[in-house]
Amino acid sequence: MLAALALAAPANPLQAIADKHAALFNVSLSMAARLSSGEVIAGAAGLDDHAVGSKVTTASLYPSGSVTKTFTAVAAMRLVDQGKLELDKPFHAIVDPWLKAQGNKTLVEMWGDKTIETVTVRHLLSMRSGIRDYNDEATREWTIKHPTEDLLPSEYVASVDKRFLFKPDHGGAYTGVGYVLLG
Repeated sequence: MLAALALAAPANPLQAIADKHAALFNVSLSMAARLSSGEVIAGAAGLDDHAVGSKVTTASLYPSGSVTKTFTAVAAMRLVDQGKLELDKPFHAIVDPWLKAQGNKTLVEMWGDKTIETVTVRHLLSMRSGIRDYNDEATREWTIKHPTEDLLPSEYVASVDKRFLFKPDHGGAYTGVGYVLLG
């Protein structure tokens, strides 16, 4: 019986997990693990290029994208621990002087709505600010037209629809732009 189970087990359990989760969540992913024996196993599943249908491999590169939110949140919380940042104070008091020093408009000038002055660091960290996210399709089109350039954080903020989805702390919605502002 044990021999039959051993024969039925996949040679690479990570590949089976990658295949299952890529299909379940409609994502592309790669994963790897080093076993206690020193052996490294890896798996990859999903599409690398939707236009041509090519698949990812364990050597595929991924844009860092949303993984940077983890680092931004940790940096913000370290500043909180150091007493340099307060979670429940409006963040515009920190950001506006920096924006002005860069020759940019203040947040209220950009948004044209004083509601932005009630958004706190906690709202940004927990995605409860009401700030909309960038337009995915417009960003994709820009990227295709400018393959050798990066869209700057200030360009994400400038391009976002400045109408609030809800009053800060009265809802929750994913917003990469909120994390750009937090950064």
